[in-house]
Amino acid sequence: MLDAIDTQIVECLQVDGRASWTQIARQIGVPTSTAFRRGTALLEGNAILIATLPTLETYPEESRVYELRVRCRRGAIRSVARRLADRPDSRWVAAVTGEFDVSAELVVPQSADLGEIIIDQIQSDPDILAVDTTMVLAEHIVANDWPQRFPAYEQPPQPDHACSPDHFDATDRAILAELSEDGRRSYAAVAAALDLSENTVRRRCTEMFQRRCARVATLVRPHSLGYNEELLIRLDVEPRHADAVVETLAHQNGVHHIASNFGAPSLVAELMLKSHHDIRTFVQDVIAKLPGVSRMSVEIELVVYKRGFLRCPWVRDEAPGDFNLRAARPEAV
Repeated sequence: MLDAIDTQIVECLQVDGRASWTQIARQIGVPTSTAFRRGTALLEGNAILIATLPTLETYPEESRVYELRVRCRRGAIRSVARRLADRPDSRWVAAVTGEFDVSAELVVPQSADLGEIIIDQIQSDPDILAVDTTMVLAEHIVANDWPQRFPAYEQPPQPDHACSPDHFDATDRAILAELSEDGRRSYAAVAAALDLSENTVRRRCTEMFQRRCARVATLVRPHSLGYNEELLIRLDVEPRHADAVVETLAHQNGVHHIASNFGAPSLVAELMLKSHHDIRTFVQDVIAKLPGVSRMSVEIELVVYKRGFLRCPWVRDEAPGDFNLRAARPEAV
């Protein structure tokens, strides 16, 4: 678990992943050398990952989001999760407890052949026994208390701008590729790798950020911030109460994400809490008082492989051997 200074550095990087160590040091009131040393250790230790992503490709225009729940062959949970995480259209992938072994979210362009993706690509995996697919109708990203934002680092509102494929040329894509693994990489280093001038790289990146064609994403391991419980709560809610339930959940600390599904369960909420006591309190004080809920099920997130289209670096060095999370459950064809 990170200490207070490390946590403040992470919070600054959540707001601006390319903020200089001098800016961060000034914001949290420590010497620049301390911010540099601590921040570098966090990055090199895989506690956080910062990457620059093209907005157009991560959220394709006219795209749809689908949740996949996958049941795997015995001993294949980790390998299936890794293969799903390798897909460029997977946004979130986790090994979970419950009826299914792996949950994932796919962002699919409307023009794509969903049958080919689900039947020919995913279900053809010999390690997958069953797939349950649900369309996500709406998403409500909240994350009220994780992490707290520093107002001084909030960016001024940018004018509305819809990115399109013609906003990227080969040079733009090459620059983004150089920044995809290290979003804080210096413009000078990128320029040297691509045989461009530093001013060219800086100007193009500035334009892509200002036009919202690219974004800097900071991925943080929740356990590093003391959030030791990651879980999904699935709720069957009467349609007439759905908006009220979403509104209530969206204002609860610990709720990281809410999705309204077209099917049962109708609502899925991801929680990031600090302790078992927090889970018990949340169930008693929040879930028990929600109107129109007829059923609840819970899945513990055992290993999260991917968030926000980024592979979680803290699971890259897993032992290659898979272990069976459901040894007692017989396989079914």
